[in-house]
Amino acid sequence: MKKEYERQIIHILLGFTLMIIYVLFGNEPFIYFMSLLILLGLILVHLKMINYKIPFIDQLLLRLERPNEIAGRGTLWFIVGFLLIAFFSTKYEGIAIMLILTLGDAFSTIIGVRGKRGLPHNKQKTIEGTLAFIVFSLPAYYFVPNVTLLICIIFSALAESLDSSINDNVKIPIICILIFKIFETIPMLI
Repeated sequence: MKKEYERQIIHILLGFTLMIIYVLFGNEPFIYFMSLLILLGLILVHLKMINYKIPFIDQLLLRLERPNEIAGRGTLWFIVGFLLIAFFSTKYEGIAIMLILTLGDAFSTIIGVRGKRGLPHNKQKTIEGTLAFIVFSLPAYYFVPNVTLLICIIFSALAESLDSSINDNVKIPIICILIFKIFETIPMLI
Protein backbone atom coordinates (compact mmCIF):
# COMPACT_ATOMS: atom_id res chain seq x y z
CA MET A 1 0.00 0.00 0.00
CA LYS A 2 2.94 2.34 0.71
CA LYS A 3 4.18 1.93 -2.88
CA GLU A 4 0.75 2.86 -4.27
CA TYR A 5 0.57 5.89 -2.00
CA GLU A 6 4.01 7.05 -3.21
CA ARG A 7 2.95 6.48 -6.83
CA GLN A 8 -0.06 8.74 -6.36
CA ILE A 9 2.01 11.48 -4.70
CA ILE A 10 4.31 11.42 -7.76
CA HIS A 11 1.17 11.48 -9.96
CA ILE A 12 -0.04 14.63 -8.19
CA LEU A 13 3.38 16.35 -8.23
CA LEU A 14 3.89 15.58 -11.92
CA GLY A 15 0.37 16.75 -12.74
CA PHE A 16 0.81 20.09 -10.98
CA THR A 17 4.28 20.58 -12.49
CA LEU A 18 2.88 20.03 -15.99
CA MET A 19 -0.09 22.34 -15.27
CA ILE A 20 2.29 25.11 -14.17
CA ILE A 21 4.33 24.68 -17.37
CA TYR A 22 1.08 24.77 -19.40
CA VAL A 23 -0.09 28.00 -17.73
CA LEU A 24 3.31 29.75 -17.80
CA PHE A 25 4.38 28.94 -21.35
CA GLY A 26 1.12 28.51 -23.22
CA ASN A 27 -0.32 25.86 -25.45
CA GLU A 28 2.13 25.62 -28.36
CA PRO A 29 5.38 25.41 -26.34
CA PHE A 30 3.63 22.95 -24.01
CA ILE A 31 2.71 20.70 -26.95
CA TYR A 32 6.33 20.72 -28.15
CA PHE A 33 7.59 20.02 -24.63
CA MET A 34 5.14 17.15 -24.11
CA SER A 35 6.05 15.67 -27.51
CA LEU A 36 9.71 15.74 -26.49
CA LEU A 37 8.86 14.07 -23.15
CA ILE A 38 6.94 11.35 -24.98
CA LEU A 39 9.91 10.72 -27.27
CA LEU A 40 12.28 10.52 -24.28
CA GLY A 41 9.76 8.32 -22.45
CA LEU A 42 9.53 5.92 -25.39
CA ILE A 43 13.33 5.68 -25.50
CA LEU A 44 13.45 4.95 -21.75
CA VAL A 45 10.68 2.35 -21.97
CA HIS A 46 12.50 0.68 -24.87
CA LEU A 47 15.79 0.65 -22.96
CA LYS A 48 14.06 -0.93 -19.96
CA MET A 49 12.37 -3.54 -22.17
CA ILE A 50 15.79 -4.65 -23.45
CA ASN A 51 17.07 -4.70 -19.82
CA TYR A 52 19.43 -1.75 -20.21
CA LYS A 53 20.57 -0.52 -16.78
CA ILE A 54 19.97 3.15 -15.94
CA PRO A 55 21.01 3.61 -12.27
CA PHE A 56 18.74 6.42 -11.02
CA ILE A 57 15.78 5.41 -13.21
CA ASP A 58 16.11 1.75 -12.16
CA GLN A 59 15.94 2.68 -8.47
CA LEU A 60 12.94 4.92 -9.05
CA LEU A 61 11.10 2.25 -11.05
CA LEU A 62 11.89 -0.44 -8.49
CA ARG A 63 10.44 1.77 -5.78
CA LEU A 64 7.33 2.95 -7.62
CA GLU A 65 6.39 0.62 -10.46
CA ARG A 66 3.57 -1.89 -10.08
CA PRO A 67 4.54 -5.56 -10.42
CA ASN A 68 4.09 -7.10 -13.88
CA GLU A 69 3.78 -3.72 -15.56
CA ILE A 70 6.00 -2.34 -18.30
CA ALA A 71 8.43 0.11 -16.71
CA GLY A 72 7.35 3.72 -17.16
CA ARG A 73 4.10 2.84 -18.93
CA GLY A 74 1.79 4.75 -16.54
CA THR A 75 3.89 7.91 -16.63
CA LEU A 76 4.10 7.77 -20.40
CA TRP A 77 0.30 7.47 -20.70
CA PHE A 78 -0.08 10.36 -18.22
CA ILE A 79 2.04 12.57 -20.49
CA VAL A 80 0.06 11.41 -23.56
CA GLY A 81 -3.14 12.36 -21.72
CA PHE A 82 -1.82 15.86 -21.02
CA LEU A 83 -0.77 16.20 -24.66
CA LEU A 84 -4.30 15.27 -25.81
CA ILE A 85 -5.71 17.87 -23.44
CA ALA A 86 -3.43 20.58 -24.84
CA PHE A 87 -4.29 19.65 -28.44
CA PHE A 88 -8.06 19.54 -28.11
CA SER A 89 -9.09 21.87 -25.27
CA THR A 90 -9.36 25.55 -24.60
CA LYS A 91 -7.01 26.91 -21.92
CA TYR A 92 -9.46 26.78 -19.02
CA GLU A 93 -11.08 23.53 -20.09
CA GLY A 94 -7.56 22.12 -20.34
CA ILE A 95 -6.65 23.20 -16.81
CA ALA A 96 -9.93 21.75 -15.52
CA ILE A 97 -9.35 18.39 -17.24
CA MET A 98 -5.76 18.33 -15.98
CA LEU A 99 -7.07 18.82 -12.44
CA ILE A 100 -9.58 16.01 -12.85
CA LEU A 101 -6.86 13.69 -14.14
CA THR A 102 -4.35 14.77 -11.48
CA LEU A 103 -6.50 14.98 -8.36
CA GLY A 104 -9.52 12.81 -9.09
CA ASP A 105 -7.56 9.86 -10.39
CA ALA A 106 -4.91 10.02 -7.63
CA PHE A 107 -7.31 10.41 -4.71
CA SER A 108 -9.62 7.71 -6.02
CA THR A 109 -6.70 5.35 -5.49
CA ILE A 110 -5.40 6.85 -2.22
CA ILE A 111 -8.83 6.64 -0.61
CA GLY A 112 -10.19 3.73 -2.62
CA VAL A 113 -7.53 1.23 -1.50
CA ARG A 114 -8.72 1.81 2.06
CA GLY A 115 -12.38 1.52 1.08
CA LYS A 116 -14.60 -1.27 2.36
CA ARG A 117 -17.53 -1.27 -0.07
CA GLY A 118 -16.89 -2.66 -3.54
CA LEU A 119 -18.76 -1.28 -6.52
CA PRO A 120 -21.55 -3.53 -7.84
CA HIS A 121 -20.02 -3.60 -11.34
CA ASN A 122 -16.36 -3.90 -10.26
CA LYS A 123 -15.43 -5.38 -6.88
CA GLN A 124 -11.79 -4.27 -7.40
CA LYS A 125 -12.92 -0.63 -7.06
CA THR A 126 -14.72 0.90 -4.10
CA ILE A 127 -17.58 3.31 -3.57
CA GLU A 128 -15.22 5.38 -1.40
CA GLY A 129 -12.70 5.63 -4.25
CA THR A 130 -15.35 6.72 -6.76
CA LEU A 131 -16.71 9.34 -4.35
CA ALA A 132 -13.15 10.56 -3.72
CA PHE A 133 -12.66 10.92 -7.48
CA ILE A 134 -15.74 13.16 -7.67
CA VAL A 135 -14.96 15.25 -4.57
CA PHE A 136 -11.28 15.82 -5.38
CA SER A 137 -12.12 16.72 -8.99
CA LEU A 138 -14.38 19.58 -7.87
CA PRO A 139 -11.58 22.23 -7.76
CA ALA A 140 -11.73 22.04 -11.58
CA TYR A 141 -15.11 23.81 -11.28
CA TYR A 142 -13.20 27.02 -10.44
CA PHE A 143 -11.85 27.11 -14.01
CA VAL A 144 -15.00 25.98 -15.84
CA PRO A 145 -17.99 26.73 -13.59
CA ASN A 146 -20.75 25.00 -15.54
CA VAL A 147 -22.81 21.84 -15.70
CA THR A 148 -20.67 20.42 -18.52
CA LEU A 149 -17.72 20.14 -16.17
CA LEU A 150 -19.82 18.33 -13.56
CA ILE A 151 -20.90 15.88 -16.28
CA CYS A 152 -17.21 15.38 -17.17
CA ILE A 153 -16.41 14.60 -13.54
CA ILE A 154 -19.25 12.09 -13.17
CA PHE A 155 -18.54 10.31 -16.46
CA SER A 156 -14.80 10.26 -15.72
CA ALA A 157 -15.43 8.75 -12.28
CA LEU A 158 -17.66 6.12 -13.86
CA ALA A 159 -15.07 5.36 -16.56
CA GLU A 160 -12.30 5.10 -13.96
CA SER A 161 -14.39 2.56 -12.06
CA LEU A 162 -14.72 0.24 -15.06
CA ASP A 163 -12.28 -2.50 -16.02
CA SER A 164 -10.76 -1.49 -19.33
CA SER A 165 -7.63 -2.08 -21.36
CA ILE A 166 -7.47 1.69 -21.98
CA ASN A 167 -5.27 3.44 -19.43
CA ASP A 168 -7.13 5.94 -17.18
CA ASN A 169 -4.52 8.60 -17.97
CA VAL A 170 -5.80 8.59 -21.57
CA LYS A 171 -9.39 7.51 -21.01
CA ILE A 172 -10.25 10.40 -18.66
CA PRO A 173 -8.97 13.19 -20.96
CA ILE A 174 -10.70 11.66 -23.99
CA ILE A 175 -14.03 11.45 -22.15
CA CYS A 176 -13.77 15.05 -20.92
CA ILE A 177 -12.69 16.41 -24.30
CA LEU A 178 -15.58 14.63 -26.04
CA ILE A 179 -18.11 15.89 -23.49
CA PHE A 180 -16.89 19.48 -23.87
CA LYS A 181 -17.01 19.19 -27.68
CA ILE A 182 -20.52 17.67 -27.63
CA PHE A 183 -21.91 20.32 -25.29
CA GLU A 184 -20.15 23.02 -27.31
CA THR A 185 -22.20 22.02 -30.38
CA ILE A 186 -25.56 21.55 -28.64
CA PRO A 187 -26.64 25.21 -29.03
CA MET A 188 -26.08 24.83 -32.80
CA LEU A 189 -28.31 21.75 -32.85
CA ILE A 190 -31.33 23.53 -31.35
